[in-house]
Amino acid sequence: MKHELSAYIQKHQQTTDVFCFQESPAENRSVYEALLANDFQMFNAERREDDGSWFSNTMYVRKALPIINNGGLFTTNPNGAAVGIAAFVTLQLGAEELTICNIHGAPLPGHKLDTSARLYQSKTIIDTFKDHNAVIIGGDFNLLPQTQSVQTFAEHGYRNLIADYGIKSTRNHITYERYPDNIQYHADYAFVSPAIKVVDFTVPTEIVSDHQPLELTYQLQPVALLQPAAHDQFALA
Repeated sequence: MKHELSAYIQKHQQTTDVFCFQESPAENRSVYEALLANDFQMFNAERREDDGSWFSNTMYVRKALPIINNGGLFTTNPNGAAVGIAAFVTLQLGAEELTICNIHGAPLPGHKLDTSARLYQSKTIIDTFKDHNAVIIGGDFNLLPQTQSVQTFAEHGYRNLIADYGIKSTRNHITYERYPDNIQYHADYAFVSPAIKVVDFTVPTEIVSDHQPLELTYQLQPVALLQPAAHDQFALA
């Protein structure tokens, strides 16, 4: 899918300020680097798995944006829990701070239902950013919509854009054909805190992997300022 992903990045790289990529160990990043290295900074969170492979998430943030913090979640396996991996950055946009978190949730077990590890995963993400005003959390959560691991974001004040926009699927025929006896239409989500005004949210039909990209255009709702902040696009691929 490198050609399709490259075409997608080229289409959006002039209008997107933050790209978030899943499953992106160093050997998979050549297509991103070739297109984004000049104008974007890379931030990566990764964990070495027991089999020697790397579980990795990468974010590319336009260099013109001031970054005041960045880091990773689940970069070690706490208590042996099979949790996912997350990378995050906090941007200074005028008088406001914006935190964007790119999550790849625990892939096993494959039923995508609640487990203690997945509940821990959601709680950790929410707790990490509980004192942040403007937060966008998105990615492949490996969860079905009815799970408590998904519902808990709404219970803590986040909008679930997949639900709000009536997105019928975040997967595509690649997955359906691979698992014809266990078709799952949702795995990916975008959650935004109340300080985020959603200008547009789409899940386009372009094929870049076995997951559909998520595209969010937003404005900040300033706490102390009356004028709206400029809006930028945030894409997950």
